[in-house]
Amino acid sequence: MRCAWSSLLFFSIAALGVAGSGSWTNDFITKSSLPEAPNGWEKLDMSPPPDHLITLQIGLKQHNFEGLVEELYRVSDPEHSSEAEEFVKPHPNTLSAVNDWFCKHSVNLSSVSRSPAGDWATFTIPISRAEAMLNSKYHIFRHRDLGHHAVRTLGYSVPRDLDIHIDTIQPTTRKISPGLQLSRRSALSRTSRPSANINASCSDLITPDCLRTLYKTDNYTVSAQSKNKLGITSYAGDYASNSDLQAFFAKYRPSAKGSNFTVLLVNGGQYNESDTGGGEATLDVQANDEQSVPRDYAQRLGARGVSLLFGSGDGGVGSGECTTNDGTNKTMFIPTFPATCPYVTVVGGTAHVNPEVAADAASNANFVTGGGFSNDGDDTEADSGTSASTPAAAAVISLLNDYLISKGKPPLGFLNPFLYSKGHSGFKDITSGGNEGCGTDGFKALEGWDPVTGFGTPNFVELQKLVI
Repeated sequence: MRCAWSSLLFFSIAALGVAGSGSWTNDFITKSSLPEAPNGWEKLDMSPPPDHLITLQIGLKQHNFEGLVEELYRVSDPEHSSEAEEFVKPHPNTLSAVNDWFCKHSVNLSSVSRSPAGDWATFTIPISRAEAMLNSKYHIFRHRDLGHHAVRTLGYSVPRDLDIHIDTIQPTTRKISPGLQLSRRSALSRTSRPSANINASCSDLITPDCLRTLYKTDNYTVSAQSKNKLGITSYAGDYASNSDLQAFFAKYRPSAKGSNFTVLLVNGGQYNESDTGGGEATLDVQANDEQSVPRDYAQRLGARGVSLLFGSGDGGVGSGECTTNDGTNKTMFIPTFPATCPYVTVVGGTAHVNPEVAADAASNANFVTGGGFSNDGDDTEADSGTSASTPAAAAVISLLNDYLISKGKPPLGFLNPFLYSKGHSGFKDITSGGNEGCGTDGFKALEGWDPVTGFGTPNFVELQKLVI
């Protein structure tokens, strides 16, 4: 696809004054801004060179997102992905207006990568052109403690006529944060007494066999493997290692040795197994502080009718400096993203085996389970986890999907409607522990649902009965 510049020859001089999708002025409207560099970061007295390449991701307005949310709760089934695209694809006028804007700034339309629904446009241009498009100035930021560098801007704008067509553009103000929250080694206390049904070694170290016994998946045999997949996300240079995986299989699951994972790159992602940055990627997933992600960006995650699980973090209700990054430095609990998105299921963390308790300082766990409430949701959305817990919980859900598929039924898809309606009775309630942080006691684990451990830990056998 090329820009149709020749069509300009048919416009009269008078027609140029008529507002339309291709009539641009120097009138900009601010889409996002920060008053200063967030805590821990400093803006260096230097800018990236004009020819520095930057890959922009532009989120176009979705013409019926509210309808998608209604459909999401009505039908939680990955087979309905094509219906989801109908809800989120942009209006033709939006596509036309944005394409005209691209052409004005010499963006080759054939070089623009589009999402299946057309609501995301991704392309790479020199940073000088990005600055002209966004009426902004990019700078180099450095994290004072970690030494990390990031090319970002403290604010950006779009032509006023385009404001109704664009939700978000990144990277701009997003992810200027101290970096990913890496979960700390979660070795359990050596003082807990093991359950009679669990190997005594589980008091010292949780292994796959311990988890299979705890969650009661040890007697289940997979039967629909070719029709069911589980994916684990990796971000910001954290790469999973096949050699580490094989060493793990050799020690804990010899029957699986030789099997491997498939790498799927998304939106220009990279994979370098030889890189040393993947200290935990084979084990778990990572997250960012909620406030480091613009709300318009966060609202676009999920809502696709598939099961998305994320850990709530290891810093309790917040770790480090629990202050806002909007320049006011107000004290606030800092939940993690994307755990705060209402269209994902959040996983908490527990310690010990008899009894299980919420992972906190009192339990001698080396992490504190996250949890609390999202600051971005229009309604109050509860969060409740460590990143190492999330793949374990996802594996239980994957086995439930395997069971459903073997019975000729669709997989669970978006989990929360099922969990809050009847699925909660298939969980073991956790009533001890808490998630202190930000200099407070945080929340406490109580009988029934609570912001620390949610409904508790899964019982696969009971959940099997509930999903049919």
